Amino acid sequence: MALEAVNQSSPPVLIALFLLTFFTEFAIPFPWIQDIIYYYVGFQFGRSTIREIPVLLVLLSGRLVGSNALYWTSRLFGPSFINWLGKHFKSFPERIKQVKERLTKHTIIAMAIVRLVPGALVPSTIAAGAVGLSYPGFLLGIIGASIIDDGTTILSGLITRLIIEYLGIEPSPWLFTIGIVFTEVMIWVAPWIYFRMKNSQKAKIIAGATGPNDKKVEKVEKKKY
Repeated sequence: MALEAVNQSSPPVLIALFLLTFFTEFAIPFPWIQDIIYYYVGFQFGRSTIREIPVLLVLLSGRLVGSNALYWTSRLFGPSFINWLGKHFKSFPERIKQVKERLTKHTIIAMAIVRLVPGALVPSTIAAGAVGLSYPGFLLGIIGASIIDDGTTILSGLITRLIIEYLGIEPSPWLFTIGIVFTEVMIWVAPWIYFRMKNSQKAKIIAGATGPNDKKVEKVEKKKY
């Protein structure tokens, strides 16, 4: 079983885990594999049957090396690409400038949040390099997103194990699978609900701000007539 191999933390396994997170940063998908490993680490946390620290460090190292490679490549060739687009789309450089100003104000928080949005992992890294975003802020943003995302999965695995032990249930592969599916659904759905509610609040604020003004304009027009 693959998880038993992870349990041993042998050099070939650690290399495979490093490459797993490295290539994920380049949009090469490995569906659910990382999440299963993090969940398993949490499930086994505190036991002697798994060496949690080497596994976590290798996974984080692969992510950092991969994202750094993409960031610096984008930073090297990004400005030329932006200038080329600017010749064809006159408003594009100004929009890039606005994006850079927004990200510069709260670089760490902005990078951490955008990496948690489904589908934004690779584009956010490319954009950060292309606009010349502060490297320390970019790096800390990646670490922050990793702590939030991976930490949530690890914590879910730990909580699942504690609940199982409290109820006296014998853990089975099916129960483990159900726990992973439930955790992943919540991790993906929660950000979607958050951003949906945030956008709806913004829409209400804009509607509330423009509503009274529109009524005033209507009253003025009525008086003219």
